[in-house]
Order: sequence, then C-alpha cells, then structure tokens
Amino acid sequence: MRPRRRCPRPGHPSRLQGPVRILVCDDHAVVRPGLLALLHSGPDIEVVGEAGSGEEVLALARRTTPDVVVMDLQLGEGMDGVEATRRLRALTPAPHVLVLTTYDTDADVTRAIEAGATGYLLKAERAEDLFSVKTHLRRIYDRLGVDTRAGAVAVAKEQRLLP
Repeated sequence: MRPRRRCPRPGHPSRLQGPVRILVCDDHAVVRPGLLALLHSGPDIEVVGEAGSGEEVLALARRTTPDVVVMDLQLGEGMDGVEATRRLRALTPAPHVLVLTTYDTDADVTRAIEAGATGYLLKAERAEDLFSVKTHLRRIYDRLGVDTRAGAVAVAKEQRLLP
C-alpha cells in the first residue's frame, strides 16, 4: 500500500496530494478500454486497475486502495453495482464511488446514493463531464430537491423509492 499524504486546505482538510487513484468496474469488456483510455488522458489521474464484477472490484480495491471507483450499476451475474458500492464504502480507507451507467431511473439514483455513491453520471454524457464529481453530486441533489446525502435518502424514502 502506498502512504497517503494529506494536503490541508481551508474547507478541504481531507484533500489528497498527488494523482487521484482510480479503479474502474464495468462488466462490458468492450466499454472498459474506452473508459480507461479516457481516464488515462485526464490530468492527475492514475488508473490502478479494472474489474468486470462486483466481487472482483472489492478484491482489487483491498489491494490497490483507490481514491475513487468508477462503478457501473448492472454487472451481470453476481453482485450488482449498488451492493458493491455499499461494500466499498465500508472499507478502510473507503474510496469515493462515482456511478457511471446507462440507467437513469429515480430508483437507481437513490439506491446508489443510499449505498454511498458520491456522484452519478450517465454513459451518454460528454467525456469531459467525467472529471467533475462535484457536478454529479449537485445534479443528484437538485433532482431530489435537497442539499445533503441524508436529505437525498430521506426524500427517496418518502417517495417510496427506497424501503
């Protein structure tokens, strides 16, 4: 494991110094190379691995300690992206999870938020949008009319999108 150095900055005490370490999880072998190429082109990004299933992403996350996992929701047989997100967020240290998927229903969005996803991006979006996690979180909160993750979960439960 590499040591993590923290770079203090007003308002952002947990900001990491150095490149953002990213792990990609998508079950489509055709999609992953394009996503990896896009990420490799981004500034200050280090891709630490790729996985094709929920089980594989958990094992890789334990070995590589990524800062961010880019996660598809539908992963074929086995664990789905929501459950993988929940388990990733329980790790120490817990990576942020950016959902990148084709699914845009309220139920999908709120399940991902409840599981701990930091952001949500559709595969149909512009490639440049992938590099702005804050934009994704703001989009989710605006859609639900809230300002916090707890508020998002509460609204989702009110609307019976979550149990």
